[in-house]
Amino acid sequence: MRMVRLSLLLFCVLLSIGGCAACPKGTPTTQRASQVSTFLFFGRGLNSGGEITTRQFDDFVNAEICTRFPDGFTLLDAQGLWSEPTVTYREASKVLLIVHANTPRTSAAIDEIRERYKKQFAQTAVLRMDLATLKVEF
Repeated sequence: MRMVRLSLLLFCVLLSIGGCAACPKGTPTTQRASQVSTFLFFGRGLNSGGEITTRQFDDFVNAEICTRFPDGFTLLDAQGLWSEPTVTYREASKVLLIVHANTPRTSAAIDEIRERYKKQFAQTAVLRMDLATLKVEF
């Protein structure tokens, strides 16, 4: 329960300091119906010590995220924290926000991003949080 509260607190803080990622521009619409907001939480710490560099993360974004979501998304810098019975971990993190249509194809693309990040950087997990989006306007 403590982790859920910390995640929600982090989510609220992150929304207040967001920035947009640059990818090739799509054609914006004035309103989209039946949208979902998906958040992915990427830890940047490495099990071998050190951390995933900005360049490595940017290369991952360009290869794996921009290609799947060329219409846009938001990336936020974050500080992650989680506890196990004997130790607490803290690490630099990134949070990806994608507002998208709720389709099996889109959900699969998001899961592909998670799996590729875990494999490429030997990560245990990439947290996914989906929230219903009531209204999106541009």
